[in-house]
Amino acid sequence: MNKKQLSNLIDPNIQTYEFTDKDREKFTVNFKCYRNLYENVEKIYELAPLYDHMKRELKRLPKWREYCKRYCKISWDKCKEYPLNEQEQLLMKQAIAWRASRSWIAMNVENFLTLQLLEWGYDIVEHRYIDIAMGVDIVAIDNKGRLTYIHVTKNTEYALSKVEKKEKYNSHLGGRVRFQRDFTNHLVLAYDPKESKRNRIIHGIPAFRKEYVINQMGMVKEHETIEDNRLSELAWACRKVVARQGTGFTSHEGVEFKPKRK
Repeated sequence: MNKKQLSNLIDPNIQTYEFTDKDREKFTVNFKCYRNLYENVEKIYELAPLYDHMKRELKRLPKWREYCKRYCKISWDKCKEYPLNEQEQLLMKQAIAWRASRSWIAMNVENFLTLQLLEWGYDIVEHRYIDIAMGVDIVAIDNKGRLTYIHVTKNTEYALSKVEKKEKYNSHLGGRVRFQRDFTNHLVLAYDPKESKRNRIIHGIPAFRKEYVINQMGMVKEHETIEDNRLSELAWACRKVVARQGTGFTSHEGVEFKPKRK
């Protein structure tokens, strides 16, 4: 991603579909039950990799409207099976649209941060299994060869608790292959939905302030290194899939993390 791609991505007309107090007055027990099922229980496996799939399919970053349209269709194909009346269906569609828009915004907070870190002198490792299997959003390497595993989330109690829950998921990479997650000494960067000391807002997308990021990076107690790290362990765990796809764990500056079994 470069500055031109990022500027083409920004859409000043994005929406977040927040529920109003008037909307909440219409929430029935039945709607709240199935909304919770959709948001917190159901696993719609096409959604997690959707942004990445669209990026490869389109050969560019997906824009807000096209991403949300695809996200909403996948979600509604599942949720239309729920026993909801007409009003509850409308509320569910709004809940889905809210999640779709917030998902797109979150993906692009990461895109902003990746670009920022590169400009600030960090090297970046990008591979979809870093997120899928390791549960990490960004891996940054400083000029001393130290790795920082970064999780990006919204600055709310609910969102921050979800990061903690993600650590408990064991990732299955096909067959009996598993990757044990461990977020020890990982860094969580949390953005606010409005302008704050943590971030600015650029056309609806939060962009972290350099002072906040660098300060938080400096608070990580211990770092893995290029010579000793879990990326190489991850590369070993998914070596067969990586071999089929022909994409390994290589940083922007060409640092390669070869499969290493521990």
